[in-house]
Amino acid sequence: MNSAISIYTNLLNSCYTSEVIRLVFASFICSKVKANWYKLLSAKAPSQYLALLEAQGMGGDRLDEILRSHAIEPSTLRSNDFDRFFEQRTKLLLEMLGNAMCKKLTPGP
Repeated sequence: MNSAISIYTNLLNSCYTSEVIRLVFASFICSKVKANWYKLLSAKAPSQYLALLEAQGMGGDRLDEILRSHAIEPSTLRSNDFDRFFEQRTKLLLEMLGNAMCKKLTPGP
């Protein structure tokens, strides 16, 4: 997690393009979940709140599509595998940022 925060801080302190900054904000800050949903879901494990969203009528395929659009691999949430979630998300975000900057980025130590 520290490597992701470090990358984020370095981006904000640098002169990268607005597209890169947009990607960072979209990935780290923006969410489609409204405040009332956040309160409802925040005390539950990811597998529980995904099941709750599906029970409320959101299809599993659509939910997976939304998660992937935010650089989240759905299987990591469905299995409550937090370590793999952070590893996969860091990898995907670095890939997205690297593509935007035409560079290959790798996680720090």
